[in-house]
Amino acid sequence: MLRMKNQRTMIKWSEIIVGIIFLIAAYFAFISPVATLLSFAILFGLAAIFRGIIAIIGYSDLKKVTGQNATLALVIGILEIIVGIVFLFNMGLAVSVLAYTFAFWFIIDSVSGLLNVNRTRALGNGAYWFSFIINLLGVVIGISLLFNPITAGLTLSFLVGFYFLLFGIESIVLGIMKK
Repeated sequence: MLRMKNQRTMIKWSEIIVGIIFLIAAYFAFISPVATLLSFAILFGLAAIFRGIIAIIGYSDLKKVTGQNATLALVIGILEIIVGIVFLFNMGLAVSVLAYTFAFWFIIDSVSGLLNVNRTRALGNGAYWFSFIINLLGVVIGISLLFNPITAGLTLSFLVGFYFLLFGIESIVLGIMKK
């Protein structure tokens, strides 16, 4: 029983830490858009690795809580770690593919959030709809980046900052609301 309580606490704090990382990234995106691209490559790499580790750690808990196959969470966790490592060790490539990488990350992560949105139902209708809307906005931002690469290049810092802001808030809210 004590172990389960500790696991829940760990998951709660991990959500809050991810949220804080996203809020910090959002702040820098809005304050200094020119320097943001290189910073994003580093922050994105670190955040992707951290989120991937958390997804892998939370894989079995998600399966237990939802009673459903959570393989998608495991696969996404592994992919996030791989992408994070590539971004940290190949900055030239990271900067050149940033718009497309963010687009795919936003879409994949948001679709995963939509597929797992039912886990927030236990927290109440407000949490469910909040998570649903945030993830839907993430899909819209991702599609916008993917299909408008010139616009994405010009507005990448703002769009990415907005995405980080939304998901930072969502992670913190979900971290605080977990039982």
